[in-house]
Amino acid sequence: MSNTQKSAFVATGLMLFALFFGAGNLIFPALMGQQSGSAVFPALSGFLITGVGLPLLGVIAIGYS
Repeated sequence: MSNTQKSAFVATGLMLFALFFGAGNLIFPALMGQQSGSAVFPALSGFLITGVGLPLLGVIAIGYS
């Protein structure tokens, strides 16, 4: 593996880590759970769509390009 491939591999790994495990994905779910009250399922589905679904679609789009 060349030096350029190693740096691209590390950069891609760090990008994916930041994309899926950013501060918003670690702190926001607990706060959202406390504030949602009885509307847990709409809050959970909205968070899963925006916090998991959209980043996953971004990774898939980058993979196809």
